[in-house]
Amino acid sequence: MARATPDLSKTRAIYDKNRNAYRTALRGFHGRVRALLAKEGLRPVITYRVKGFESYLAKLARLRKSQARGLILMRDVLERAIRVMRWRPAAR
Repeated sequence: MARATPDLSKTRAIYDKNRNAYRTALRGFHGRVRALLAKEGLRPVITYRVKGFESYLAKLARLRKSQARGLILMRDVLERAIRVMRWRPAAR
């Protein structure tokens, strides 16, 4: 049996409710990665972002088609959300 289409406003509310927690988690992870690399004398350019609602919604739709009934497990809301683009040795 096909799943019912999710209520867009409820989906948006869930996303909005959790977005700040995702952002806070990423900010903390970013700081730890930066500190560890700096300890090794590296000064990388590090970027991070939380998956936008449109990407989140598209991912949710794909998972709804591929997963069995029940709760949808989305494991990568923060995965691949941080990128170390390049580094420069620290001045000594």
